Amino acid sequence: MFLEALFATAHALATGGYIYFIIELMFPGIDKSLTTTLCGACYGARFRVRAMAGRRKQAKVNEWMTYGAIVVLAWFWVACLPGVRMDRIMTEPLLTKGWTGVLQAIRSLSGGCD
Repeated sequence: MFLEALFATAHALATGGYIYFIIELMFPGIDKSLTTTLCGACYGARFRVRAMAGRRKQAKVNEWMTYGAIVVLAWFWVACLPGVRMDRIMTEPLLTKGWTGVLQAIRSLSGGCD
């Protein structure tokens, strides 16, 4: 719960952005900053109401949200199964460029320069 409180602002802004994306599809031309701010404020208010309800109730809500997230994640995995091709996963050799390729990929993801 401490981490949730710590990252609540980032979650509120991200949630506002996601909601804006969906609303903008239905209502093109809607103001992005106003929509994102209102959605973020609603998210923050929801978090605050849960916190005021008490730690035990908040912990129970977080537990059920976690179960819901696991179910949605499993649903996502199942939905993605038709797009999985084993020939792209099980290459011969398994690491086509060896461990050097793995380290280069990590380096490129971390923004390392040559």
